[in-house]
Amino acid sequence: MDKRILCIIRASTEKQETESQKKELISYCEAKGFTVDEMAFIEVAGASARKLNKKYIQMLEDIKATLLSSPTIKAVALWDLNRLGRVESKLHEMKEFFVAHKIQVYCKSPEFVLLNEDGTASDAGGIVFSVFASIVKHDTDEMFAKMNRGRMRNKENGIYYGGQIKFGYTLDETKHFIIKEEEAKTIRLIFELYATGKYSFYSLIDELKARGITKNGKKITFEMIQNALSDEAYYNGKLPIISKDLFDKCTAIKANSVAVKRTKETCNVNFAVGLLKCECGNNFIASGDYYTCFSKVNRKRKKVVVECDAPVIKSDLLDDLLWIVTRPLQQKFLMQTDSQSVAENNDKINVLTVKVSTAQKELSSFKDRIEKLEDAYYVEGEMDEAQFKKRLGILKSKKVQTESLITNYRNEINDIKKVIEQLEQPINDRYLQSLLLSNLDTEDIEDRKKIKEMMFMHIEKVTAKKVMLGNHKGVEITIIAKSGLSFVFFYDIWLSSFRKGECNTFYEDKPLYEVNGFIKSMNTKVQNMIYEKIGLPLLSYKELGEAAAEYAKTH
Repeated sequence: MDKRILCIIRASTEKQETESQKKELISYCEAKGFTVDEMAFIEVAGASARKLNKKYIQMLEDIKATLLSSPTIKAVALWDLNRLGRVESKLHEMKEFFVAHKIQVYCKSPEFVLLNEDGTASDAGGIVFSVFASIVKHDTDEMFAKMNRGRMRNKENGIYYGGQIKFGYTLDETKHFIIKEEEAKTIRLIFELYATGKYSFYSLIDELKARGITKNGKKITFEMIQNALSDEAYYNGKLPIISKDLFDKCTAIKANSVAVKRTKETCNVNFAVGLLKCECGNNFIASGDYYTCFSKVNRKRKKVVVECDAPVIKSDLLDDLLWIVTRPLQQKFLMQTDSQSVAENNDKINVLTVKVSTAQKELSSFKDRIEKLEDAYYVEGEMDEAQFKKRLGILKSKKVQTESLITNYRNEINDIKKVIEQLEQPINDRYLQSLLLSNLDTEDIEDRKKIKEMMFMHIEKVTAKKVMLGNHKGVEITIIAKSGLSFVFFYDIWLSSFRKGECNTFYEDKPLYEVNGFIKSMNTKVQNMIYEKIGLPLLSYKELGEAAAEYAKTH
C-alpha cells in the first residue's frame, strides 16, 4: 500500500524513549483517517533542535528527501510542533518548504493544519504556525532557564546536576557529591608538584607517568592537567580538595609562563613568581627586569579595567631580599634533627622506589615486545626487513631510555640517603655543612632552580605596597615565612633616584647594605637581627673550628 503521511518523531538525546510519542502520533493519524500501513516514519533520537547538531540537520534533510521522492505522501504529522524544531528560523524554513510543495501539516499540539483543503496556504494555519513557532522558542528558552536554575541550585547544595562527574569526586546513594579520595590524591599531587615551579605541563605528565599514576587506567593528558589547574571548583566548592593559596600559586606560575616571551634573556628562574601577591587579588609576573601585577599586563593586553595601584619592583632587588631571608631559613632547616625531616626524605625514597618499579615493568614489557617482534620476523615471516629494523630500533631506543631512567632514580635514592645521614649528624657539623652548601651562585640557572625550591619550601607569600616614609616615596615589601615569621623591608625610591651611592633598602630602619665606594656588603647588624629572629645560632670561632676539624676527618 502506498504511503500517504510522514510521521515525524524526534528525541533530543539518545537516552530519551520515543515509543510513547509514536503510539500517540499513530492514534492521532488514525483519527484523521489514515491507516498504519499508509504511515511512513522518520524516527530520530539524539537530534537536538536547540543545538542544531548533525543529527537534527540530517533529520530535516531526510524529511525533505522523503517528501520529494515519494509523490503519494502529501502530509506530515507532528505530535508537537517542537518535534519539528525549537529554533524559529528552522521552523519557518520548513513551513515555507511545506507550503511550496503543497504538503499538509497535521499537528496534535497545538491543534492546527497548515493548508486549506484545495492545497493552498491557509491564512489561519500560517498565523497559528508563526505564533506557535514564537511560543516554542519562548517555551524552549524558559525550559532551559529553569533547567539551568535547577542545575545551579543542585550545584550549590552539592547535588549531582547532570553531565560528567568531575575527577576527584563521586556520588553517594542520595546523588550528593563526595570526595573520591584516591582521585583527590592525584589532584592534590598535580597542584603540589606544579606549585614547586619545576614542571611544565609536559614534564608534569612525565612525572606522573613515572609514578604509575593514571586517570581511570588511562594516561594523564595535557588537557587534564590544563583543566585541573584552571578549575576553581577544586578550592571554592562545597567539597574543596586543595587550598586557595595553592591554587593561586599555580595560577601565578601558569600566568608567568604564558605572559613572558621565552627568549634566552627571559628563560630565567624568577624567584618571586608564585609567591608575590597583589592587594587587588592577582599575582605578580616577571616582565623584563621587573615584577608587575598581572592585572596591569592583562589591562594593556585585553583592555580590562582593573583598579590596581601596585608598584613595579626591580626583579634583582626582590630576588636578593628573598635569598637573604631564605638562606638562613634553609640553614635552620638543615640543622633541625626532628624526625619529620627524616620522614619527608623517606617519603621521597618511597616515591622513587615506585618509579623504579613502574620503569622496571615498562622495561620488561619492552623486552617481551622485542622477543615477539623477532619471532614475527625470523620465525613467522610476517614483515619485511625494513619494517623489522625500524620497529626494532624504536623498541631498543625506548629500552635504553628506560634503563637510564632506572639508573637515575637509583642514584637519586642514594643521594637522599646521604641527606638523611647528614640530618642525623651533630648540630655543629650540620651547621658548618649548611654554610658550605648554601654557597650557591644566584647567576647560575641550575643553582637558581635549587634556590627557588628552597623558597617554595620556606616562604608562604610576599606582598608589596606603595608607602611614604617621611617625604620619601617607597615600597614596603613583606616576606612571610611558613613558620609565621614576617620580615619587612623598605625600598626608598627617592634615594634610588637621587643618591645612587647610598643604600636604598632598609630592614627595621637599618640600611640593608654597607656601601663603601663601589663595594656593597651585607650589614652585619641586619644579618644578626634576621638570624636571631629565625633562631639560627651564631657559633663562636672555636665551635666552628671544632666542627670544621671533625668534618675534615669524616669527609
